[in-house]
Amino acid sequence: MYAGLDEKSISEIVTSSGTGTYLAYAGLANGKADIVFGQVPSQQRRDYVASKNLTLAETFIGWDAFVFFVHKDNPVRSLTQAQIRSIYSGRIRNWKELGGQDETILAFQQPNPGYEPDSEYNSYWTMLRIMEGETLIRPLLEPHSYRVSVYRNRKNAIGYSFRWNVTTRFSSPDIRLLTIDGIEPTPENIRNGAYPFTVPVLAMTIRPPSPQSKRLLDWIVGPEGQDLLERVGYVPLH
Repeated sequence: MYAGLDEKSISEIVTSSGTGTYLAYAGLANGKADIVFGQVPSQQRRDYVASKNLTLAETFIGWDAFVFFVHKDNPVRSLTQAQIRSIYSGRIRNWKELGGQDETILAFQQPNPGYEPDSEYNSYWTMLRIMEGETLIRPLLEPHSYRVSVYRNRKNAIGYSFRWNVTTRFSSPDIRLLTIDGIEPTPENIRNGAYPFTVPVLAMTIRPPSPQSKRLLDWIVGPEGQDLLERVGYVPLH
């Protein structure tokens, strides 16, 4: 364990919760939470904190990435950003057009959640930005259809998610991450910005952070914290 602490000792010092994004920021505003870990907060979340006459402070702690993946036996290994948009707009419908087998492309995606984005980096809203104004095809009407890695992972399917989800939370030996514009989503390419769809991982506090929060944030961006971040599947700062 880190700093000579075991799991029981740490749990007596730091408690955590998986509360949804809105309640997490409400916790920050009412003093029931000290830090929210996540991706870039939406303007709605910033405005909510500001409405309480508070200022949100963001500490950059690591990297994630938005990735596309296929079945491991799919011969297609790389797509361009333009080809991604063509698939998800419906202009390209067969893998043969991309150098693959003569099979219909099953383009799995996250349906529109139907509410204002909890985060600018929610999968649906991220995909909208990648589409650059083009209209997305209708999502496949199947349960959890956007999670190809944990649903059926059909050999003619393509899906997308954040790298942490695909490589850690829902990892599967039967999927392969695609390179985009010839760039692999490796930690090095994510960290140096070569991979086109990088995502910052942040720790949000109320400004100024409490002394206890400041100590934890300093630890997270230090060697031990960055080692832990890498161990749980994110890309460290250095």
